[in-house]
Amino acid sequence: MVGGGISHWFVVWLIAATYGAAGLGNYSVVLAGATPLFIFLGLGLRNVYVSVSGAPRWHYFLRWRIAGLAIAFVLLAVYCLIAAPYWGIFLGLAVMKVADGFSDIACARIQRQGRFTLLGGLTCANALASIAVISFAAWISAPIGVPLACFGAVSFVLGVCATVLGRSSRFAAERGRRSIGAGWPPRRAPSRHPPV
Repeated sequence: MVGGGISHWFVVWLIAATYGAAGLGNYSVVLAGATPLFIFLGLGLRNVYVSVSGAPRWHYFLRWRIAGLAIAFVLLAVYCLIAAPYWGIFLGLAVMKVADGFSDIACARIQRQGRFTLLGGLTCANALASIAVISFAAWISAPIGVPLACFGAVSFVLGVCATVLGRSSRFAAERGRRSIGAGWPPRRAPSRHPPV
């Protein structure tokens, strides 16, 4: 996901350019706690869902992802309480990480369906919208947590769009299979009696 990488890099650059070394340092301290927590508690669910052929339905993966995100949120709050009491940055980064986790598992459904053009379009639109929104938030001199929360809001919208588009594709595919099956003539059961 090149678009996601560019937009995350842009966040770091924007914080450094707008809020200075102190702001970037505070952000980095909170990010240092958040990143391993959210990666570990993401449980690699996207990779499992996309690669395992007999995987359970997507909703099971969504439930596991929500549980992992909730635990990561609580552990990040404990980390900030102990080591990094920058609560505005904590809230903004928590919103961003939770929304990224949701959009990640939502986009996995589209990836599994093989709709790569749609997936690329969604992630590029997400990157562009994220850059625009956080640039505006920094331009109006909002605290550091606000651009991070705005980034998360855009990512959440991506997740909702991916969820809706993934669901509509599944229903269309099921409808198509039923209509194709309905068009075939009925199969004749083999006779148990030898022909006369």
